[in-house]
Amino acid sequence: MHSSQWILTEDQFMKPAYRISPFSTASIGLNSSHLRSDIADEYFAALYPGYSASWTMKGRGAIALALADLALKPDSVVTILTTSGNTYVSGCVTREIERFCQWNRALTDNTDAVLVIHEFGSLYPDMASLYASGLPIIEDYAHAFHSVAPHEPRGDYAIYSFPKYFPIQYGGVLLSKKPLRVLSDTPAENERYLKNVISAGIPLIDKWRQQRIEHHAWLEAAFQPLGCAPRFAWQPYETPSVFMFTTPDEINLPELKCFMQEHGVESSIFYGEKAFFIPLHHNLCTVDLNYFVSLYRCFVDHKNR
Repeated sequence: MHSSQWILTEDQFMKPAYRISPFSTASIGLNSSHLRSDIADEYFAALYPGYSASWTMKGRGAIALALADLALKPDSVVTILTTSGNTYVSGCVTREIERFCQWNRALTDNTDAVLVIHEFGSLYPDMASLYASGLPIIEDYAHAFHSVAPHEPRGDYAIYSFPKYFPIQYGGVLLSKKPLRVLSDTPAENERYLKNVISAGIPLIDKWRQQRIEHHAWLEAAFQPLGCAPRFAWQPYETPSVFMFTTPDEINLPELKCFMQEHGVESSIFYGEKAFFIPLHHNLCTVDLNYFVSLYRCFVDHKNR
C-alpha cells in the first residue's frame, strides 16, 4: 500500500517508529542541550504543596518507594482501582506489588492501602470517598501527567512516569505527604538529567495538552465512519495519553496489534474489552494520524478475514 505521503514496506530497517511516548531519536540531541534548571521542582511544589519529591529511574520505582514507605507485610492487601473498572491491570503494576504483599480489585475489610490508576489520563471518578476512607492512597498518574481535577485534595502518594508525556527515555517521581523512610537510589547525575529535561518541558505542557486534545478529536472523526468510537468520555481538566477506541465485534484485535506494530506503530489491546489504543502525543502531525487510520483501513480490507 502506498500514497503520495507514505509506502508500506516489509523491510524491518525501513519502517517508521511511532511510540506512545513523544520520545524519538531526535530527542537525544535536544535533551543533551538543555541547561541546568529546577523548574520541575517548582512545578511539583506548587501542585503538591508540602509534599516531598523523590526522583526515580522508572514509574514502577516510584510505586516501590511508596509501598516500602508503608511498611506493608507479606499478607497485607493493596486494592487496585481503575477509572474504567476493567479487570485488566498491567503486569508492571501487579508484579511490583507482589514484591511486597498481596493485591485485589475491590475494597474489603482486609484492604490496607489503595492504589488508584488514573487510566490513560482519565481520572478515577470518586476520589472523595477514597480520601474519606482513611486508608493510605497511592495515585498512579503514569498516563495522566496533565490531568488535574479542580479543587480536589491529594492522596498520600502520587506517582508520575515522564516518558508518557515528555520526550525522554526514562524517569519518574514520587510525591509523598511525608518524607520517605526509604530514600530513592537514583544516581545524582540521572536525577539532574531528569530535572533538566522535565524543566525544559514544563512551560510547554499546556500547549502539548491542547495538541493532544486536537489529535483526539481528529482521530475520533476519522475512525467514526469505520464503526469505532472513543472508549473514554473526557472532562475539560483531563489530558488523553492515547487514542483508545472501541471496534466492531468482527475485528481480530490480536491480529490488529501485530499488523500495526509490524508497520511501526506502538499500539495494544485494552484487554478485557473490545478496545484498542494507538499514539496520540503532541509531536505527531496530521499526516501521522492519517497513516494510523490508513493502516487500520488496510487491515480491515485485507487482513481481518
